[in-house]
Amino acid sequence: MRKYLRFIIVAFNVQMIYRGSMMLRGVRDVASVLFFVILWSALFKEQSVIKGFTFNAMVTYYILTKIIDQIYSYEPSRLMTRDILTGDLSNYLTKPMKYFAYMMFLSIGRRFARSFMSIVLVILAFVFIPQYVFVSPNASSFLFFCLSGFLSWLLLFECAFLLGTLSFWSSETSGIQTAFDQLVLVLGGSWVPLNLFPEAVTKITSILPFKYLYYNLVLVYQGKLSNNELVWQFAMQFFWVAVLFLCCYLSWKRGVKTYASFGK
Repeated sequence: MRKYLRFIIVAFNVQMIYRGSMMLRGVRDVASVLFFVILWSALFKEQSVIKGFTFNAMVTYYILTKIIDQIYSYEPSRLMTRDILTGDLSNYLTKPMKYFAYMMFLSIGRRFARSFMSIVLVILAFVFIPQYVFVSPNASSFLFFCLSGFLSWLLLFECAFLLGTLSFWSSETSGIQTAFDQLVLVLGGSWVPLNLFPEAVTKITSILPFKYLYYNLVLVYQGKLSNNELVWQFAMQFFWVAVLFLCCYLSWKRGVKTYASFGK
């Protein structure tokens, strides 16, 4: 376990070299939140509640989705593609470690470093504009939010890892990876709360795992889910994490055999 924890430290230290880039990313995130604050302040002049969201709840929605987005890691798919296509994967296959675990801890270190400044700057919004934010109604809602967030992180990591395994069979997967990234943002509710979409779209999102990444996660924080809905939320997250882990395992095993057959 210690060797995997070291990957977090190494990845964090490497990413901290690029402090200027992290600062710019933080400024970008603050500007993004301010843009939505201005946009929704105009829309809420006509009515006090839109689809169950007050103005404070809507502002908090975008602050939280921005924080969540910075924590999530899409990197495994691209890092795996690089390792597979360059042949560097062979170095990891000969070492006494699991590549899945290595990639997971590496992603934690990289994302923590790259998102640190963004998270700090966005959280400052809770301090300097408290009149615009919605605080979690109770400690249990915040605890469930953290637990559900951890499962959501695993879910997206597994999706990215599964995408990375496609490079065993194709040398060009960047288009698929970019499309997937945008699909997650839209169908997950990062850009707009899912209940604002047409009914036909919400029916599609209801059967996909992406809604648990942003939209439902914020609802947990705001205490808008009933006890039964909360139980269903955790049950479905566990289900998708288990299914995706199995898919990652099978795709990895088959991909490694293909990789070895080409003598890379």
